[in-house]
Amino acid sequence: MGRHAVAGLIIVLFTASSALAWNSKGHMMVAYVAYQRLTPAARARVDDLLLRNPSYTKWEMTIPATISGAEKKLRIFMLAATWPDEIKAAHSGYADDGSDDGSRPDGASSEQNTGYSDNLRHK
Repeated sequence: MGRHAVAGLIIVLFTASSALAWNSKGHMMVAYVAYQRLTPAARARVDDLLLRNPSYTKWEMTIPATISGAEKKLRIFMLAATWPDEIKAAHSGYADDGSDDGSRPDGASSEQNTGYSDNLRHK
């Protein structure tokens, strides 16, 4: 039994694709579950904060006008779950801070949550 388990584990490890392990769809699936579990007060606060995101209008345009208000908010939350990955890419307007290609932030700003006005990627 032990040899079969080890053999199965080896097969899984060698055939698994790490590049596909976590992508936008994965982030959106987790966001869907998380949004469902928010209290009404927390959900209202999240919805309000997302209105301030610089990508909000872009997300809103991808949602059909026939979608209800509650469903629209859920979908925007799901799209927002991909935003941190978007800005990690070569997104214009954002730059790495610190040394080692931005992986070692330096300076006081990396310790503060200054909101969307902070255009540094604190990796």
